[in-house]
Amino acid sequence: MNFIIVGTNTIDNIFLKEIIKNFPSLRLKGEFVKLDDAIEIIKSQKINFLFLGSNVIESLNYSNEYFENTEVVLITNKSFDAISSYTYGFIDCLLKPISLDRFKITILRVRKKLKESKLADKNRDEKILIKTARKYKKIKLNEINWIEAMGDYIKVVTKRKDYIVLSTMKSFNKKLPEESFFRVHKSFIVNLNCVENYTSNHIKINGELIPISRYKKKDFKEFSK
Repeated sequence: MNFIIVGTNTIDNIFLKEIIKNFPSLRLKGEFVKLDDAIEIIKSQKINFLFLGSNVIESLNYSNEYFENTEVVLITNKSFDAISSYTYGFIDCLLKPISLDRFKITILRVRKKLKESKLADKNRDEKILIKTARKYKKIKLNEINWIEAMGDYIKVVTKRKDYIVLSTMKSFNKKLPEESFFRVHKSFIVNLNCVENYTSNHIKINGELIPISRYKKKDFKEFSK
């Protein structure tokens, strides 16, 4: 997920970046002192969410319209700022000092919101380009049930047919929207919108059982809520 940092001080940024190192899927796209300086990148790039210093909302320049299509996480040292966070419709409020466990809850909350948002709806209509049998083909993301590792290849299982593609799981996973796809096992990536039900060991998609790695169980349950 792409994010930016706005209005936090240097020390806060250092601690924040240390925590973020534990989340390789988070991509920092910029740091800004003033709110106005961040507007251009929000409009020109796909920014999923931002961390916002509490001093910004105290300024007269703040307007909720700035982040109409971007989720906001407020960072503060004042517990009563949680009320302001709720008033402005922010997705979360982090009270300093920020713990790793509390930060993880915030990221899961952001992912869940993105999954339910209009952005997720748009992603379901998007297509991905694959090369199979010496031909390039575009397939809709919402047609993919799951992706399965097959040595140097992967099998893209769709509602209509299967495609064998020369690719690694890691590189193919990077092309998929994080709010709709989740790697539940070293050999499987599933489309969350296709999950029928799941147990502690398997996910059921189109009548087939997909294994869940024991290391992924907790994150999958939180992510798929």
